[in-house]
Amino acid sequence: MKTSIITVLMIGAVLSGNSLLANEGHNEGMKGMKGMKHDSKTAIVKQQTNCPVMTQNKINKKLYVDADGKRIYVCCKGCISKVKANPKKYIKQLKDAGQQVKSLELKLQTNCPVMTRNKINKKLYVDADGKRIYVCCKGCLPMVKRNPAKYIKKLKAQGIAVAATPKP
Repeated sequence: MKTSIITVLMIGAVLSGNSLLANEGHNEGMKGMKGMKHDSKTAIVKQQTNCPVMTQNKINKKLYVDADGKRIYVCCKGCISKVKANPKKYIKQLKDAGQQVKSLELKLQTNCPVMTRNKINKKLYVDADGKRIYVCCKGCLPMVKRNPAKYIKKLKAQGIAVAATPKP
């Protein structure tokens, strides 16, 4: 009986000690995020939950900035321009606060942006705004030429890397 009580007490002490250690030095959310430093050996990294500009606000998954191969979520449209102006600052700020910044995994273009089920023909493309947009057939060329920005945006929204126009 004494052994059982001692065992239960030891397990309780170990469990309560672990929970104290896990939370030591880490604030919930991002309160006081500015100036908060984390030692890389002890930092708890979690998914981004708070806006890097208005640090007390929760993110809106529909509002984000893609920069430097990362997706930075914000709380409102007003924060987008601030993050666009200095994305590295906000990426660092989020990392320092123990929040993970989502990496973008871009895919290569394989389908036509006009006739989305058709595979591209690498011999047919439109060069615009420093980007090369491939199409499937000659019939799609005029549509992309009329509004290349629309198709670049469409491809990017699908997580597709739009090829850069080759330099001569």
